[in-house]
Amino acid sequence: MGIRRTLLVTTVALLLTGGIQAPAAADPATVAMPVDVNPYRTGIVLAEGEGVTVSASGVIGYWGGSFESGDVVPPAGHPTIRHLGNAVAPQLPALALIGRVGSGPYRYIGAGPTTLGGVGELELVINDDVAAFPDNNGTWQLVLDPTGFVDTDGDGVRDSEDLCPDTPVGTDVGTDGCPLLIVSAGEDRPVTGSRTGNLGGSITGTATASAWQKVSGPGRVTFASGAPDTEVEFSAPGSYVLRFTAVSGAGGSPRHDEVTITVLDRYEIELKSWIPQFAVVDPFHIEPLELTIAGGVWTDLGSIDVPEDCRPKWRNARIRLESFFYGDNHVGYGADGDARITTTFEFFWDGTGMTRPRLSDDPAHSIRLWTFTNLDTGVIRNCRQYGNETVPDPADYSIDGNTFTLAHRHATDLVLGAPPLEATLVGTFTDTDLLISTEVTAFPSHAYRVTRNGTRRATNVFVNASCVETMGPVGAVNLATGLITYVESEGPYAVPLVGPRTPSEIAPCQPAPGPR
Repeated sequence: MGIRRTLLVTTVALLLTGGIQAPAAADPATVAMPVDVNPYRTGIVLAEGEGVTVSASGVIGYWGGSFESGDVVPPAGHPTIRHLGNAVAPQLPALALIGRVGSGPYRYIGAGPTTLGGVGELELVINDDVAAFPDNNGTWQLVLDPTGFVDTDGDGVRDSEDLCPDTPVGTDVGTDGCPLLIVSAGEDRPVTGSRTGNLGGSITGTATASAWQKVSGPGRVTFASGAPDTEVEFSAPGSYVLRFTAVSGAGGSPRHDEVTITVLDRYEIELKSWIPQFAVVDPFHIEPLELTIAGGVWTDLGSIDVPEDCRPKWRNARIRLESFFYGDNHVGYGADGDARITTTFEFFWDGTGMTRPRLSDDPAHSIRLWTFTNLDTGVIRNCRQYGNETVPDPADYSIDGNTFTLAHRHATDLVLGAPPLEATLVGTFTDTDLLISTEVTAFPSHAYRVTRNGTRRATNVFVNASCVETMGPVGAVNLATGLITYVESEGPYAVPLVGPRTPSEIAPCQPAPGPR
């Protein structure tokens, strides 16, 4: 590919030794560029501090083409051919007008006006394959204007005022010649399960100072520094608009950007019900029973249903039969897995509503211990019988605005027909607190635990049934009465949303329902 070149070069000042004179000192002149010369050395020599502005117009034909065939190209270059591998400057647009001063780098001129500066001769080039150009025709019209304005990096700021003389071509700059700051506060995003995080701002360009500030939001915002990726802490959940501002030197105007951060507190509300005693009475077998085994046949059992796989393989014996249910054997809140049932309700709170709720429950197996004592030999045999939860959905929840309700029920198939233990917890968010109220059975013990963002905020044992007698006839009455007697909290218990966490509390024993 090549271009037949006839370039008409019009100057508004005559070339003189030592540089280009002021425009008023000479008349315009026309210089013809030889068609077989590329690059074209104009003979215009620039000294230190001088420059020339080049403009071009018109079209030329290429590929041996004619203007009729449409194979033409303007000074800006070919519209579809991006680069030519064998061109003078392969990185610049193909077939475009380019130029340089002295031994400096080639710069794109196109239609201009483009100012070139440096020390040496002005050289103009068609960015073509220099080995194959003679088959083209036409001319471009060029105007060269000596301005005395030198802008080596082509950013529009004269070198004498350019604080950043090597700015890449096409970069937007300020009056100091340095790239304009591009400031980003980052993408809008949530901060979940924590009130601290790192911001995602960025600065393109050179900044002398930067800072963050809160534009809006429900609480205080503390920034560790003014850096783009600084750590930030929020005093309350909710939606915050933050502004990131940066300034450059040499009088550059501040640039800023804003980001919306939604702070979501992660809450875990645990409702727990457990039997604080080591053992409780078997309501179907309140007192020990003596009976006889004759020829492997058990007599005198009455309504007591002893599982076949639990019975000792004694052929003939007098025995004493006893049974009870294991309790959970702790007074305070205890550890994981030591309760009749534990229900956990998790959600995110943004200061106005709850999202992403999740419920899990963990009902325990009830265990009855059978004890068989051979009265003839003194041998004792024990057997554990495991029960199953009989409530199909032992836990549920509901949400209404800023209030949630959590409830669970537990019953076992080892005591069919017995009333279940039940507990209900209601939580309401206010501006300052999470208010919790409860309604539970008088037996067994009940408690809740509030955890926010992984930190325990409150543990409250609000029914402590550890002082209730649970064995023998008195225990049977206490349990039967306690499971159908409901106790409401005297008032909502306030868990602060800010400030120090609430200490653990263990309520005193409730008065026992029925005989003691």
